Amino acid sequence: MQHHSLRSILGILLVAAIAGTAWGGTTGKIRGKITDKANGEGLVGASIVIQTTTMGAKSDIDGEFTILNVPPGVYSVQASYVGYETVLKSNVRVTVDLTTVVDFRPESQLIPGPTIEIVVQAPLVNKSATNFERPLGPTRSSNCRCASFATFSRRLPALSSRGATIMCAAAGSRKRPSTLTVCS
Repeated sequence: MQHHSLRSILGILLVAAIAGTAWGGTTGKIRGKITDKANGEGLVGASIVIQTTTMGAKSDIDGEFTILNVPPGVYSVQASYVGYETVLKSNVRVTVDLTTVVDFRPESQLIPGPTIEIVVQAPLVNKSATNFERPLGPTRSSNCRCASFATFSRRLPALSSRGATIMCAAAGSRKRPSTLTVCS
């Protein structure tokens, strides 16, 4: 009888061992943090790539990253971020069902190059405008038959003054008033 129960226990253990390996994982993961070497702050959006594979990740707001489903093996992991040196860590060993921690602390680098000056000019025609603008300078206002700005402003409907800019809302106009800027 004792021999029969021993055989049953061994059979159960054998089945449990086989089932455990069948349900066990086949990959591991790499996680870590990328921080500035000078101040220890996390670098948001840094690229972490396992070389010779298509696997990688971007760091989160704290500089942390995780690469899941990495097959077991030995890898080189590279971290890069604009304005910082690229760091490569070799001999990173990934084991089934385990997490390998890889941290990076790149140093800030200046990106050399010439200074580029960009001059922005206003377009001659604003294609998206729904109305037109006409500056009223001394030459335009001299053609007006008004003795003063007060007289001129009384001729405009629904006029209210707001500093140097005048807001006009004529009958039948849009909900938002048009802007009339008076130059001196």
